[in-house]
Amino acid sequence: MSQNVIYLKVETLTPLHIGSGRELQGNFEYLYFQKEKKIALIEEEKVLAIIGRENVEQWLGIIERKNSLLELLRRRKNNLQPADVARRIMDIPHDGPLNDNTIREQMVDGMGRPVLPGSSFKGSVRTVVVNDLLEKSPGLAKDHQLLGKRQTNGKSAFGDRGFQNQLIAPNLRKDIPNHDIFRLFRPGDVFFSRTEVFRVSTFNKKMEGWKDEHEISPWLECIPAGQTSRMRLTRPEDTLLQFLGNHYEGNFDFPQNPMLTEWEKLAPAINQHTLRLLEEEIAFWKKEGKPAIAGAYMAKLESLKQQITALPEGACLIRVGYGGGVNAMTGGWQKRLMAEQDYRDWMKSFRGAAPHLAFPKTRKVTPRSQPLGYLLLTPMNEAEVAAWDQNEQKQKNVSRAIPATGATPSPKADPPSPPEPVKPQYPPAGTKIRVGTTLDAFVYTSSTGKQKKIGLYVGKGQDIDLTLAYASDLILGKIILVEVTAIANGKVTAVKFKGLK
Repeated sequence: MSQNVIYLKVETLTPLHIGSGRELQGNFEYLYFQKEKKIALIEEEKVLAIIGRENVEQWLGIIERKNSLLELLRRRKNNLQPADVARRIMDIPHDGPLNDNTIREQMVDGMGRPVLPGSSFKGSVRTVVVNDLLEKSPGLAKDHQLLGKRQTNGKSAFGDRGFQNQLIAPNLRKDIPNHDIFRLFRPGDVFFSRTEVFRVSTFNKKMEGWKDEHEISPWLECIPAGQTSRMRLTRPEDTLLQFLGNHYEGNFDFPQNPMLTEWEKLAPAINQHTLRLLEEEIAFWKKEGKPAIAGAYMAKLESLKQQITALPEGACLIRVGYGGGVNAMTGGWQKRLMAEQDYRDWMKSFRGAAPHLAFPKTRKVTPRSQPLGYLLLTPMNEAEVAAWDQNEQKQKNVSRAIPATGATPSPKADPPSPPEPVKPQYPPAGTKIRVGTTLDAFVYTSSTGKQKKIGLYVGKGQDIDLTLAYASDLILGKIILVEVTAIANGKVTAVKFKGLK
């Protein structure tokens, strides 16, 4: 397929969080090394090498009793370092979490590299494009049929799929699958080098005024401000020709509005959108009387606003990821374009019992009162792309030449054989299953609290599913040994955990 390709330098102006959907549990998924200001995401094999596989019960017991795994490891290994137990390591720029705190994990790739997925970036660009087109067709925001307005439990509900179809994919032949114009916009994933962990501050408006509420403030793993990477942005020429050949008509007319097919047209639209979000947010806080709690936050918003106005041609500033609130997610078209009563109804669906309070009434900011997720994108010329490629190749060569231990590799040494994977086994043929018999089982990775679903290996063609009462999630996805504790009508009905296989 013929493709048009450009490269963009990506710089994080404020910390960026794209969640993996996983919450890391302290004391058995991560360890906090306070002196080193590091968090180690636990590599189980490294931990077992220190405490001994025969002591896995002791590890699980520590988790059950909420004792400190780090103390046990330090008793077993002098001068324990984060790398001794870590699959990957995160920095702690401020105060660290407690054992019972959970951390919302940043998305990483299979090599453990923090990543901004191209799909997340595309979602932010989609918001820009929809708001731009909607400003040119404001009547669509007042059409109840397109908004999908309905009453649910006495509350009005609104959607935007109806008018998005009108704006983005009208009048195309229905026999063409997936005729959304964003098929023409293909950003690649963006990889970074490190992450940091901090507890966000939540500005929340109460009856008595604005407060920083720690009890509703999560711990986040983020890509820090000041990180630089690059994005590969492609446009499939064959798909563009297919769209044009099928007589695309409507609000997004490619010859007249080449926003998605020409970066030089898209970048100014992104800047205009981001500038409006910043101006509306600054105006919000001015209306609130510039409370002291938001002073540093407002100063950063003003700084970002000034930065946009000084950008070179082709560069843009965009907000992506967690922490922007409803206005960043939607672009804020509701307040500008909805009918007044519709906007009130829509706002009440968020405000609930307190529609008189400010909207939105919470803000997520960093410990230094910075907003989250602002990125600077700058087109790269051919010389910059070539220099980047050369530097990447040099780093790859270095990483291949120097192992983690720092020892000089022997060119004749054979690579170590990978360990044999742990496999479940059926009991020997003819084994009579009775109370006290030990069997293999697989623990499914979906947890329901203390009840874990397991597949019990009773015999070929005779596997059965049971539940196992065990509080720790450490065994999820593992092969374990269980002891039969109950049998009814010749069938195993209950087991208890004995250990990892």
